[in-house]
Formats: sequence, structure tokens, C-alpha cells
Amino acid sequence: MRPVELKADTPERQLAATLVKRLNLSPPVDIFDVASRHAVIEECDWPSSCDGVALGLNSAQPKIYLKKIVNRRRMRFTLAHELGHVLLPWHVETIQCDVSKGGEVEEGQSETPNVIGVTQELQANTFASHLLVPRNFLSEIAPGYVDSPDVLARLAQANVSASAGVMALASHLPAGYVFLVRGMPRMMRSSGTEIPFSWDGSLDSLRVGLASTSVRSGSLTHQDQYVEWFEFFQPERVGESSFDSDGRKSSEILSAVVESFNLASGADLKMASVASKIGGVLSVRRDIDDSGAIYTLLVYKFRSDARYAGLLESEDFLLYLSMKSSEISRARAGVKAGRSR
Repeated sequence: MRPVELKADTPERQLAATLVKRLNLSPPVDIFDVASRHAVIEECDWPSSCDGVALGLNSAQPKIYLKKIVNRRRMRFTLAHELGHVLLPWHVETIQCDVSKGGEVEEGQSETPNVIGVTQELQANTFASHLLVPRNFLSEIAPGYVDSPDVLARLAQANVSASAGVMALASHLPAGYVFLVRGMPRMMRSSGTEIPFSWDGSLDSLRVGLASTSVRSGSLTHQDQYVEWFEFFQPERVGESSFDSDGRKSSEILSAVVESFNLASGADLKMASVASKIGGVLSVRRDIDDSGAIYTLLVYKFRSDARYAGLLESEDFLLYLSMKSSEISRARAGVKAGRSR
């Protein structure tokens, strides 16, 4: 499977991607070298919980002051965060950033009560994540469905904390992954992942539920932190020989499935509804072009949706998904080949 670089969709992500490309950055990113091109950097001792200060953001020579700490990975994230404040042109005030005691600030977590401060902190966090863990790097180590222990081992190259690295990884992986990092109060799951149980909000209850309902799970030490991983998908392979010998078109197979399903259960399922479901699932993962990964994603999403789960009991429906996965894979590969000429 060829790694594909996802397009950045916000200014802070675009800025990080531009720096990565222009400076040809790859993990572990030398963030001190990158930041020194744009600001004066100084490490200081101070009693405050403030991890970093960016001064003179609208001046010709901004300054970044970092609190001296033993945790260099945390300092690397703080510096990347402060660099975001320096480079994002609408960040014009002096900003003090207090990284939470549990590790780097999570995307979506704020430190200041005012709306502008909350927004700027989120943007700086996002910039830092995309700079230190470039998304083209994630596309290389996790181009689709991958083994959690293997991808976490490769992620260590980025030299960021477990919380920051796993958060970036979870934002990139296809649906079906959940991670718990010791010291973090919540789970991190890949986009579209369904949690098939109810829980009382406690980590203990969550852990039991994840372990009992996941297909595979385990734990390991990643960047000196205890990380638990849970996979809710079953890796699938597309059997092209089966539909090559079938002779029917994918639309004909789906028509037969819907008809037989309706006769058996009286459910009001339409071919257009199934096609719409497939389109919706794949529209957010245009980067995946491997037929097996597409098939795995579709099976997982149909199984997680009570409206369609019964269809998976039909061998013809699995054949239909296999055929569609292969068709979509070939179409996407053709589009990419055309763009590369």
C-alpha cells in the first residue's frame, strides 16, 4: 500500500505541513533548530507552573522562554507549541502556556478562560502535534489497518510523549482503535470508532468494557509510559477470485441481498441506503486505497450500525463488499497514478 499524505484542513495544520515540506523534516524533528530560525530561545528556572512564554509575537525578533525541566519530550512539545504562537500571524499577544502535569496539553484542552485564549491554545497544540508528528510520517507507518504494538514501536521515532504521540496516531488511524495512556483521564480512539457498551464514566469500568468487547487487546511501555491498546476490527482480505467466478455485477449482488433480506425480516432497506452508507464511510478516508483496508473498514462500520448489521450474515453481502472494495481500490489507485504523471 502506498502512503498518502492527507491534505491539511486548517491554517495551523497547513502551516505545520508547509514547514515539514520546506525543511524536509522527519522524526525526530530537531525542534530547537527549527524554532531558532524564527525566535530567540532561552531555558530558564522559575517556580511557576508556566512551561513556556512567547514574547514579542508582533516584533522582528520574538523570544521564547522555556522552563528547565527534566522531561525533554515535554519541553520539545512546549517549544513546538510556542513556535506555533510565533508563526501564526493572528497570535499577537504575549502568551504564557502552562502544560498540564500529566504531560503535553491535549488538543481541545484549554488553559485560559477567555475565548481567544482557548482558541489560540488549541491552535498552538494542533500546530505542535502536526510538526513533531508529521502526517506524512503517520501515513508511512500507518497507511491503513496496522498492528497496534508494531505501529507504536515505529511511532517512538517521533520522540514525543506517549500522550502526544498516541493522540496524533489516533487522529490518523481508521475506525476501530482505542488507546489508554496511564495518567490521562480519558480514552483516545480513532475517528469513527464505536464503543459497543455502556459504562459509568470511570476508567476501571471503561477498561473492563474495552477488554471484554474488543477483538484484540494488550499493553506495553511506550515512551516510558504504560499504554493499553484495543482493536475492534477483524483484519479482512478481499477474495477477488470468488467474485471473479461469480459473474454478477456488484449492483446485481446488492439487489439480490436487499430482496432476500427484506423477505426474511421485513426490514425496509434500500440499495441507495447501503450505497450512501459506503459513500459516507469512505468520504472521510480518501487516503485509504488498499482493497483489504477498505473492506476491513466497511465491514467494521456496517457491523457497528444496528440498521445494517444483519446484512453481514449474508455471504452475498460480504461478496458485494469485497467487490466494491476492489472497485474503489482500483479507482483510487488510477486517480493517484494520473495525478503523479
